[in-house]
Amino acid sequence: MSKDMVVRTLMAELGLTKKTSSQAYDLVMLNIQNALKTSHLIRLHNVGTLHVIQCAEKKYHNPKTGKLETLSPKKRVRFRSSKKLSNSINSIED
Repeated sequence: MSKDMVVRTLMAELGLTKKTSSQAYDLVMLNIQNALKTSHLIRLHNVGTLHVIQCAEKKYHNPKTGKLETLSPKKRVRFRSSKKLSNSINSIED
C-alpha cells in the first residue's frame, strides 16, 4: 500500500481534500518516526508493535576485496504482528 492509496482512502472515507489527506498522512508518519527515535516502542492496536533494537558490531567477508571487514553497530526497527493480525492473514483463502 502506497502513500497515494492511503491518501485516496482518506479522501473517499472521510471526505477530505487531497491536500488535507496528504498532510494527515505525513503527520502520522512523522509522529511514528519521532516516537521510534525517543521511546523506541509503538503499539498499534490489532496490528502489532514497532520497536527499536540495538544490533551489535558484526564481521563479514567482503567478496569484492576478499578482506574481513567490520560492520559498525546500529539501531534497527523491528515489527511484531499482533495475534489478531496474524490470524486474519492466515485465515484468508487463496
